[in-house]
Amino acid sequence: MELRANSQGEMVKSFAGDTYNTAVYAKRFNPQLTLQYLTGLGEDHFSQEMLTAGENHGLDFSLSMPVNKAAIGIFTYWRKNSAATYLMKTVNVSLLLDKCQSLKYVYFSGISLAIMDEEDKRTLLELIVQLKHLGAEIVFDPNYRPSMWNDVTHTQHWLTQCYKLADIVLPGLDEHKTLFGHQTKNEIVSYFKNFAVKELVIKCDNDGVFCITADGEYHVPFTPAAQQVDSTAAGDSFAGTYIAARATGRSVKQSLIDATDVARVVVQHPGAIISNEAYTFQLNQALT
Repeated sequence: MELRANSQGEMVKSFAGDTYNTAVYAKRFNPQLTLQYLTGLGEDHFSQEMLTAGENHGLDFSLSMPVNKAAIGIFTYWRKNSAATYLMKTVNVSLLLDKCQSLKYVYFSGISLAIMDEEDKRTLLELIVQLKHLGAEIVFDPNYRPSMWNDVTHTQHWLTQCYKLADIVLPGLDEHKTLFGHQTKNEIVSYFKNFAVKELVIKCDNDGVFCITADGEYHVPFTPAAQQVDSTAAGDSFAGTYIAARATGRSVKQSLIDATDVARVVVQHPGAIISNEAYTFQLNQALT
């Protein structure tokens, strides 16, 4: 649950979260996609409201698991013991895999791992391995939040395990400076030669976005938004749009352009999930 103050100083409630935001923006970019969302759902009223909100965005929650006596999390500060943290203790992996025989992409993030204990981290990655064996392309965004990890060494260990599994990775230069000491895009590219990543999408702030593939390197320069109101879901909307565009069959370069256009729209509005009207109007302007 996302709480933010409006212009009258009243707290406004909405629902968000990095993978949730990514799924919503992927669905918005291509409404024809089927977006299945796997999480733990609490028994509280707010969890049911979140479920309804997600379904209204077109997300499919049929894979999600009810968690007894648990409640929804409230962003970074009140995640502990939220329903999502118990997901891998609740899910029946065999039954889940039976329902996931034809997934095209599986997306997860560093936050997906960070909220879980060590045993559940391993279980989640074992699930990812099996989904990869079923033919799914694995997409991973580090989405590093220092307060959610024990220390840098702890983060490095788990992100490395994720990089070993991923087909598409979306790291940021800033987080790799902190975690691995990489000072430039080229240092990140060199580092990822140790992994079998097919599409390496590097977000380099004012230098724009780069994607390195077996076919070459693609670059979209940084273009600032007309105004920046809230950067909450900039990376999530970028990731969701990029995945949706690639799933639609767009080229790497066009997918990067689409993703940066959407992120530029999203940061001009408060909250993680902007209105459909604002999204459609401003994105149409960007595309023309």
